Amino acid sequence: MRRRLSFFACLGVAVERVMTDNGGCYRSREFNAALAAEGVRHIYTRPYSPWQNGKVERMNRTLALEWQYGRAWDSEAGKASTLPAFIEHYNWGRPHSACGGAAAHAAHRRRKQPFGTQQLVIHAFRKSSISM
Repeated sequence: MRRRLSFFACLGVAVERVMTDNGGCYRSREFNAALAAEGVRHIYTRPYSPWQNGKVERMNRTLALEWQYGRAWDSEAGKASTLPAFIEHYNWGRPHSACGGAAAHAAHRRRKQPFGTQQLVIHAFRKSSISM
């Protein structure tokens, strides 16, 4: 979590709160201590309410359709090695309907607003949610 917070700090974004589901990894003392040490408020979604975390749920669906099952893989290691590039493409190169069909970075340029005035979503995944 500290690496993610540092990444956004380099962009000039102050993370005030993080919303997660109720997975064990997000309820752990270590995760919550890392958030508390940075002054970040932790918000949980209600159990069995995936619509409360819709952006992440949509990202999970896109991962499954376009990356995980979008082609045949020679090996699990080969598939796993392509995940960072896919997430980079998803966040910075792929058109999003929420941005009017533009990539996320283009939508921010068009709005001419600094990153800090926008609400950003950190895509975090439990290892169990992505089979590698």
